[in-house]
Amino acid sequence: MKVHSADPAKQSLQNLRIEDDRLQRVTSNITFTDNRPEAIVLRKQSGIINNSSRVLQQKAINQRIQHSPHMVTQRMQHEALLNGSEKLDSALNPAVPLKKPLQSKPQQQNVAVFDARGSILPIQRFMDPVTHEEINIEEIQYLGIVLNYMEMLSKGTLELDKEERTALFYKRAELLRKDKLKEKIADSNQELMEQANHSGKVAYLHNVGRETLRNMIRSGVNPQLGFADPRFFAQPEKFTWRLLPNISASAGIRAFLNPTYASNANPGITIAECQTTIQAIFYHTILNMIGDRRFDQTFGMAGAGLPDEKRLLIEFQMSSKNPLKHFLADEKATMDKEEMGGLGLQQEEDGEVPVSAPGFRPAKLGGWYFIKNHALYNIRHSEGIWGGENALFVGYNEENEQLFSGFGLENRTEAEMAVSLAETFNDPPTAGEVENILKNYPGHISLVLPQLGNPNSLEQLPDLTPGAIAALVNLRKQQGGPFANIPLAGHRQQLLALRGLLKGIALQPPVRPGDLLAEIRLQDVEGGEVVPAVTHGTWSNSDNAKILTWTNARLKRISIRTLMDYYASAFDLNLSHLLRDLIKGLNQEIANKAENAKFDVAVGDTFLFPLPSTLTKLKKTSGGFQALGSKIISPEKLQEIVKNL
Repeated sequence: MKVHSADPAKQSLQNLRIEDDRLQRVTSNITFTDNRPEAIVLRKQSGIINNSSRVLQQKAINQRIQHSPHMVTQRMQHEALLNGSEKLDSALNPAVPLKKPLQSKPQQQNVAVFDARGSILPIQRFMDPVTHEEINIEEIQYLGIVLNYMEMLSKGTLELDKEERTALFYKRAELLRKDKLKEKIADSNQELMEQANHSGKVAYLHNVGRETLRNMIRSGVNPQLGFADPRFFAQPEKFTWRLLPNISASAGIRAFLNPTYASNANPGITIAECQTTIQAIFYHTILNMIGDRRFDQTFGMAGAGLPDEKRLLIEFQMSSKNPLKHFLADEKATMDKEEMGGLGLQQEEDGEVPVSAPGFRPAKLGGWYFIKNHALYNIRHSEGIWGGENALFVGYNEENEQLFSGFGLENRTEAEMAVSLAETFNDPPTAGEVENILKNYPGHISLVLPQLGNPNSLEQLPDLTPGAIAALVNLRKQQGGPFANIPLAGHRQQLLALRGLLKGIALQPPVRPGDLLAEIRLQDVEGGEVVPAVTHGTWSNSDNAKILTWTNARLKRISIRTLMDYYASAFDLNLSHLLRDLIKGLNQEIANKAENAKFDVAVGDTFLFPLPSTLTKLKKTSGGFQALGSKIISPEKLQEIVKNL
């Protein structure tokens, strides 16, 4: 018998009827209640909770975590793994620039976001906080600016789309490379020096207006000691400032180089000189490289006290305890031919090798050097500020001459600086400076002459102070003679007494610019036997007529300073800084060690020195370029700060 299946539609309808009958039996004794008002309240309560400050605060924290550099990099690498090896290479190498610059989008309406303490922070688009203009990420010059934007991003106060975030992280990686840091350090130093010279915000005392000085003095401020905004700095001594406790170091250094507040006691300018200005520039360059947060954590933070020795310090003469010292590279001006622009122990056609000469100094771009005035400047001008110029090496002019830029002497060759420095030396001394010479430096009495080398210029001398007259009386008594005890009743008699003291002594001539341009050369000469020896080693020069070898005979530890002392004492030499740098250039394996730091040596170890007979100082002066070792901000130390803070 053939069996037919039931119609599916009829079967489904029958099943529904059976289920309906079952439900009626089960619910016949149940009474239903309308709970819709309660449900509405619960939904509102849920909305209130989800929008509470605590929940929004947690959401903001989660958002910062998701947008942190680590998480963004992980997502980039994950996407690259899914989308092909080419993108993976790009994600793993953030230094690769984007194919085209990314312009930020127009500013949008601000939205409220909560920080970790529940405070409301405004979200802003990618706009410059000063100019309020859109920022092109590819045009950002300094790493610190990128890091500041990333801080804003992590706090939720900066809104970027995915493409902009990617560009910002790429820019960070590019500017964090050592070669880029070195380039940008030099750029920042030069830019800040130009700003100091042209902004009118930083000034030498003699360039400050008389009315401004009067107002400061009436308010109890002594401008002769220098001045920086007292809201940020304490001033323990002349031209020396320490950041106050619990003050932002980034705000302080900006106020030093670009003061904005003004009153009778605070003229709205900084009164400084060349060394304090260049220290401030170096601090600000570090700020430009590591950003505000890291700079404040390192040199002084609002609301968080740092010990005195760690807070930002600007000194008249920078000491070893200055926090800035930690960020200077421990490298000396060696004679490396490639790095120093052709200088080095290389044989030249004329048989002479310039070690250091005007226009061919062992200077590094962005490095801090001292162009020294004549050694007697501080005696003739004890009240002066031109004992030399702290300057940056900024490159070359169109004639391929080295250029140095300092506060007040900008973009000049060493020869041009020598002209200015010689003029300041030859300027007549003030009455106070004449008193200082007569009381403390009678052996240099000819420095009182208004025109050096010309006794007739005594007529131009200002009236002597009581202290100067007393010193003159004592000098005349020491000289003796029939007029030694005659009172110096008037200016005329005082000048006659001075003229008598000047008779028969060598007069200091005027300083010429050429006197401040020192030059040292190595000359190719015949080598001979070297006689001198010291207890701990032997000297020889059999391999190279120009190079002297010292062989260790018994020492186990030694320092660079000790080696140099052996060399100087063995051959009766006075080691100039230039010669010391040359010795380090010959011994590259120890060149970067601190001079006083001892290191291990073995018997038979050798060290190289210039043969003394090859050293000829064509013009022995104490002025001019001083290669005290390049004061260069260390890129490695900046990288360390950025990665660890």
